[in-house]
Amino acid sequence: MNVLLVCRSFPHHRPGGLEWTSQDLLEGLMAAGHRVSVLTTPLPPSPALRRLECNGAVLVCGANPARYDVAFFRHLRSRLPGFVRENGIEAIHAQGFAGVAIPRGLPLVTTVHGTLWSETPLRRANPERPGLATHWRFRHRHLFAPLWRRFLACDPVLSVDSEFSRGELLAEAGSHRLTNVHTVPLGFDLCRFPRMTRDEARSILGVSPDAILAVSVGRLEAIKRPGWLLDGFAACAADCPRLQLHIVGEGPERARLRATAAAWGDRVKLPGLLPSDKLPALLAAADLFLNADHGSPAFGLSNAEALVMGSPVLATDSGAHREVVGTDGVLVPMNRHDEWLAAMRSYAGRLPESQDVRDERALRARERFSRDRMVAGYERLYGSLASGRR
Repeated sequence: MNVLLVCRSFPHHRPGGLEWTSQDLLEGLMAAGHRVSVLTTPLPPSPALRRLECNGAVLVCGANPARYDVAFFRHLRSRLPGFVRENGIEAIHAQGFAGVAIPRGLPLVTTVHGTLWSETPLRRANPERPGLATHWRFRHRHLFAPLWRRFLACDPVLSVDSEFSRGELLAEAGSHRLTNVHTVPLGFDLCRFPRMTRDEARSILGVSPDAILAVSVGRLEAIKRPGWLLDGFAACAADCPRLQLHIVGEGPERARLRATAAAWGDRVKLPGLLPSDKLPALLAAADLFLNADHGSPAFGLSNAEALVMGSPVLATDSGAHREVVGTDGVLVPMNRHDEWLAAMRSYAGRLPESQDVRDERALRARERFSRDRMVAGYERLYGSLASGRR
């Protein structure tokens, strides 16, 4: 099949889950024997994180790298129909909100990696009432909302990463009846996450095999409750002197966390951003992966990445965490700080796990989150577009 992928940053030059997933999908479709063309924005001066080697044509729209702006949408609408005809495109797959600008009548599926308001303080699940400053911060989403509602009113073919996101999307559509929403769980290239044992990973990183290592990876902002990570560590530190905590990531909360963590010396580390090629070893070295996110994530890719390396997950039940973690970890209700501390104390007393237990968890996760499984789901959806079925 001849597929056109629409994403704001091909080749992959902008950190983000959508960008990693889009590139994995591109490479997975080509590995499955499909011809893949790309519609994207200009490449910035900085080097790409991964090379773009699609086997189809490339159409560049707009003037700003990695931005869906007015110029991008204007160029897309004027140039896309001719590009589709010239290249024999059978299915167009738009990532995020680019689908709103694609002319009707073309074979389009739009993947919604989180709705317009999800993963923001304006999401429906937020118990706190956002103030004017918060609405101003997300003013671009307010401006985009009429176009989004008009797009949904056409009952387009949509895909989402989780059943949680499907429910959010149906709720956001309101009176617009959506009849073509398909769930295709995320998968990723497992070659980027090579199998290794806990001891092998610790040898690579220089982490003591006797340490009990808890790890968190993500943006350090208030909605993700990074303070809970330190609170959980503090609740266990005295009874578990081998416990260490690594909080990986950047964000507005990092300075405050560093000030608090200083009291624990080398037992708590905040190394900032981690190169992507170093992440698998850290996740394999971890005895426990922590995710206290309260932002109703559409999927929670970091949980899946920890699981494929064999590490159990302690997370809130926010968003799609329940679907992703399943029985391979423990979920704590949002806003139940006491239960989070209790879960940390319980886990700390049972770690480390045997390598056999970790291997079994990794095998289950590698089946669930394989790139091939995601590609197969989209192949079925593309086939229904090409045959005129919806």
